[in-house]
Amino acid sequence: MGKYAGILAAMCGAVMVSWLAAAPQTGPTDPGLASSTKSIEEIDVLWPPELAADTALLVIGSLESAGNSINLTISPKPATKSRGQKLAELDLKSHAVRHRTPAIQLASWSADDRELSASIEVQTEYAQTSRVFFIQTRPEAYLPGSFQPVSTRLAAESDHIRLWDEVDPANPRSPEFYAWLLDCWEAVVLPELTVLFGEIKDVDGDGKLSICLTTRLAELPRNGSPVEGLTQSHDFQRELPRPFSNQADVLFLSRDLQPSPQAAAVLAHEAAHLAVFSRRYELDPNGFSPEDDWLNEGLAHFAEVQCTGSRTNLADRIAAFEGNSATSPLVVVDAQRQGFWRDPGSRGAAWSFLNWLAEIHGPELMTRFATHPEVGCRKIEAVLQQPFSEIFRHWSVAMSCRGKYAFEAVEAPSQSLCGSSQMSIKLTRSAAGGFSVAIPAGRAVQITLVDPQTEPPRAWIVR
Repeated sequence: MGKYAGILAAMCGAVMVSWLAAAPQTGPTDPGLASSTKSIEEIDVLWPPELAADTALLVIGSLESAGNSINLTISPKPATKSRGQKLAELDLKSHAVRHRTPAIQLASWSADDRELSASIEVQTEYAQTSRVFFIQTRPEAYLPGSFQPVSTRLAAESDHIRLWDEVDPANPRSPEFYAWLLDCWEAVVLPELTVLFGEIKDVDGDGKLSICLTTRLAELPRNGSPVEGLTQSHDFQRELPRPFSNQADVLFLSRDLQPSPQAAAVLAHEAAHLAVFSRRYELDPNGFSPEDDWLNEGLAHFAEVQCTGSRTNLADRIAAFEGNSATSPLVVVDAQRQGFWRDPGSRGAAWSFLNWLAEIHGPELMTRFATHPEVGCRKIEAVLQQPFSEIFRHWSVAMSCRGKYAFEAVEAPSQSLCGSSQMSIKLTRSAAGGFSVAIPAGRAVQITLVDPQTEPPRAWIVR
């Protein structure tokens, strides 16, 4: 198939690295596969003589945008003469998926959709004591029925925010909670966030940020954990009619939140989204384009820790990533379309990647990311002046050296490969994982890809 995989022999912390040859072979079709279109590609990787009988860490990663999993079988075999050559990293392909608000097609609306849209009064002026916001509770659909109204009353305000609480006479929130939320914003979130990402744009011109407390977040897909906060990038698009855009700088918080480090982290996270949206809007007010999802969420998670010093909102996501990084993709351009809506492992990967970069370059690097006109991987390359493939490789090896990379074995219960054993593993595209390997001298590692698609994964040896 003309595909190659490279092996990097590297000492942790060493600067100089060397490539080892990899000999690709196309094997026979597996008779056990249901589809005749599937195939097997075998890639023989010669084990370095200096590592014979030593235990090393074999890291395997895929650089493509998140998608289907790759099935791999890793096994030792007698070494044959290498037919490979010195390999260079393949360039990261540009993404085919772009994350933009779909065009509104009136012709596809039902009669009920048209009636609902016509009944919505356009809100252009700030109301003193009440306000109606709209939440998109079906992220996959851009129809009026996918947006639910939230009727609110003005509950409290400070110098920089107005707090709107959903009208719910049976379950009122206490004035003490309102006071805590205002203090948290003014004293904890706002100072740090402004330094990190700048001010939030006053989209509706009312002079203050709106925070809406609502029960409607419970109607959004959970994917393992309740939705406690929400921002909508299309709220910055004033040319969109309601309910598709609130035409306002507003963030939504769950009414179930209580004064806690978790609530402060969620507030900082959602505010960070608005600050990043503001920088994107400044770059092109007439053609507002959101950041790629993985980088957008990674920046928000970085900000929540930077502002509050708490990782409570990240704990489960970091655990999911470190528990099985091989199924935790990094590059998720459009989480909804790619099937990674609020995926905890992917979120943990995004934070880990940016936190690692901040450890090297300082937190001000996140400011440069937020203000750069490019998006996603191209932005990372432009700011750091390095190919994304190189950055991904160094991050993968760094996480492996910290013991935070793992595979979830498909057939073999152990995450080690020794002697003549074999391991079947699953690798999600745009993810990486590692396990211990000890191969005797004169043998090679054979990587078998079941149903290979565009690019094979890369493998690196870390000792």
